Amino acid sequence: MATVPGNSFGTGKKKSRTTESSRWRDYIFPVLAQTELKNLTKKDYFKLREFLENRKLSPQTIHHGLSLLRRILNNVIELEEYSGNIPTFNKVMPRFDNKRSRFLSEKEVKILFLSLESAEHWLDISIFALNTGMRKGEIFEIRWENIDYNNKLINIVDTKTQNNRIIPMNSVVLKLLKRNESNKIDDYVFHFSKPKLFINAVKLSGLNDGITDRRQKFVFHTLRHTFASWLILEGIPIVLVSKLLGHRNISTTMRYSHIGSDIERHSVDRIMDKYLGNKEIKS
Repeated sequence: MATVPGNSFGTGKKKSRTTESSRWRDYIFPVLAQTELKNLTKKDYFKLREFLENRKLSPQTIHHGLSLLRRILNNVIELEEYSGNIPTFNKVMPRFDNKRSRFLSEKEVKILFLSLESAEHWLDISIFALNTGMRKGEIFEIRWENIDYNNKLINIVDTKTQNNRIIPMNSVVLKLLKRNESNKIDDYVFHFSKPKLFINAVKLSGLNDGITDRRQKFVFHTLRHTFASWLILEGIPIVLVSKLLGHRNISTTMRYSHIGSDIERHSVDRIMDKYLGNKEIKS
């Protein structure tokens, strides 16, 4: 594709830029590299989508590829490198349900942690994630200056919404950080290295044995779901859970609402017992 600006892949983290560069090279370039902007039509979008579908990529991966193309084209217009009309992506993007709903039981967490004992720093990272509900990207961006020991708080920048938020530290997190600080090597609390150790430990744990639905498979993000789900099970208001997770809209947090159905039922039963006792209700 002609005249794509050099900064079309964004100015974010190096890892993100590398990922988008790879998507451009592998997904978009083979199909649209020779297409002039003035000749671009919506048929080209569907041609790209068909190319990606024929490669047996997941709907989410296809969505990422098309989204990258859309962002590049938007950047071309914003940077005033092209003044013509560019077709919209209406009805082009694939629809898919990628919401993961699985969370771990206490027994499963013990199995996971046992498997992670030989995975170096990944055990600490997993314990930290389970006790804070933070995203993986957020965890690896935490610096020691973000840790407030006096008030037992972690000050972070939400990597999705770019809003500051504060996470309280429980005794487990506080102990873990104080232990690790004595061995710190730079400004970052955790380091993303040897991810295969985590992947291999998960395989060893057997937590995904027999599971074919990718939404039900255990991944690192499942620890965040577990954090939220356990809070709901403890009766913590969903508004507070939403705040701790850093969701911009509480509707995102409502995916956990079904978990609290037993709590709601128990609450209603308590009201009935308190105000009606064993009184017979006439029909």
